[in-house]
Amino acid sequence: MSLSRFWVAVCIVACCIPLFFVGPQKVGYSVTSENGVTHVEGGSSPSTFLFVAVVPFLFFNAPKPGVTLRDRPSFFRRFCCFWLDFFLIMFVLSPVIGMIPMALEYVRTGQFAWQFERDYLTTYDKVLAAPAVLSMMAMIFMYFAYPMMKGKQTPGEFLLGMRLEQLNEEQSGLKQASLRTFLSFIALCG
Repeated sequence: MSLSRFWVAVCIVACCIPLFFVGPQKVGYSVTSENGVTHVEGGSSPSTFLFVAVVPFLFFNAPKPGVTLRDRPSFFRRFCCFWLDFFLIMFVLSPVIGMIPMALEYVRTGQFAWQFERDYLTTYDKVLAAPAVLSMMAMIFMYFAYPMMKGKQTPGEFLLGMRLEQLNEEQSGLKQASLRTFLSFIALCG
């Protein structure tokens, strides 16, 4: 199956349309504490699950690049590509990660709600925070490393017509892809 950039862009924009009609939703999981006051909120939204279905499909079905690019992408284009990919993966992971505290809140209270807010901690809040953050970081990391290992593009690279080329024409292994991804995050954040 061959996907065109146009249809990939149409799919992503089509996933965004319900978000505008539903309005802002609390998606994901957040625990904040300021001056001794703790605020916990979490949840998900049915409208965000379009991203959960569409983006992984695009991610795993993006064609292997068959053309050699003649010019090196500009820094601005690479920067836009990273942020496009970052927002796509966050749109996928946030509703999924938000389902866990939402389900636990349902078990605790016996009432189902797509979002919840409270001003106190429960036992599972303390236990859930670190694994949720670490698993989300690992999935974001693999979102960028996996295409390098398979010689494919991320959806952002595909949309912006970019690809990573190896000098020796071989696919990156896990070690090389992980190192490149880790150094990219350091360069971006450091």
